[in-house]
Amino acid sequence: MVISKNMGASRQQQITDAVKEYSRKLFGFVRKRVATDEDAEDLVQDVFQQMIITSLNEPIEQVSAWLYRVAGNKVIDWYRKKKTIPLENFAIENEEGDMVIPDYLFSDKGGMPDDLLNRQIFWDMLHDALAELPEEQREVFVMHELEGLSFKQIEKATGANQNTLLSRKRYAVVHLRNRLQQYFNEFFN
Repeated sequence: MVISKNMGASRQQQITDAVKEYSRKLFGFVRKRVATDEDAEDLVQDVFQQMIITSLNEPIEQVSAWLYRVAGNKVIDWYRKKKTIPLENFAIENEEGDMVIPDYLFSDKGGMPDDLLNRQIFWDMLHDALAELPEEQREVFVMHELEGLSFKQIEKATGANQNTLLSRKRYAVVHLRNRLQQYFNEFFN
């Protein structure tokens, strides 16, 4: 399919056809690379907006390749705009010297309605992000961070050596950091 600026009325139909043909595929492509469905939808919409603007000024040959190239660039730009804040900035050090999620996010006692809502949002997001992890990574993270077990205790319970456990937890933390970054930005800023 070629979209040209001289197409007149048929240009709109060709753009509509391209949106119908590629929007689901582009969404899948982008969604694998960003944090949420909403982010993916926004980026795909940006791709099609750029397609409309570009097609007004110049022909687009090989629409599929063009769309995926622009989508890839939009994802890269999205990551560049997102300033990564280390999880350590949000964690506190416990008695063993380990960094843990602040207790006020775990407390169900009293609080203002905003605090209760924030806790609920946090737990919902954490639950969803944990469900995405492979079982071994989720298990180590839950045992260490949520149940408060030491790595020695986890080693005894699972039979995996400490280096393996540390590696699993690191992958879990990286995943959770990426998934929860938007929440922490809003909550702590």
